[in-house]
Amino acid sequence: MNKKGSFYVVFFTIILFVVVITVLFFFKKQVTEEFSAQTFYDEKQSCTSDITCSDGEACTIDSCIDGFCKHTEVLMCYMDDGCCPENCNQGNDNDCLG
Repeated sequence: MNKKGSFYVVFFTIILFVVVITVLFFFKKQVTEEFSAQTFYDEKQSCTSDITCSDGEACTIDSCIDGFCKHTEVLMCYMDDGCCPENCNQGNDNDCLG
């Protein structure tokens, strides 16, 4: 491959990388905004990993951020996650009873 061809391969690889990173960033932001509502930080509960932050509530996503636990309320309807948010029913979330 000549120098010009190598340049284009590197150039398009960098462009592709930037596009993928940008798409992933916006997808993560959209998913976070769409699937969660209020976030509660527990400044009394220190942590080293997400697993140490369980608050025992099925309708929260528990995570460890900067050494403190964060609990984010789940709003979306999912089957078999143990949570039935207010806007869900038995037709779109089998965790909802009756």
